[in-house]
Amino acid sequence: MNWRKFLQDAFSALQKQAIPNLVIDIRNNEGGADEVIAFFVAIPRFQTHCHGTH
Repeated sequence: MNWRKFLQDAFSALQKQAIPNLVIDIRNNEGGADEVIAFFVAIPRFQTHCHGTH
């Protein structure tokens, strides 16, 4: 699966539908690649907020 194309297509669909907010909950996710997170934070049209659970 081409995750980069999948995410680009998904964000494009959200933008076309004028979806104003998106919450991505990655709590308790111990796996994954740093490049995926880098992809999200590099999207200029989305304001990101990180909230820890301390």
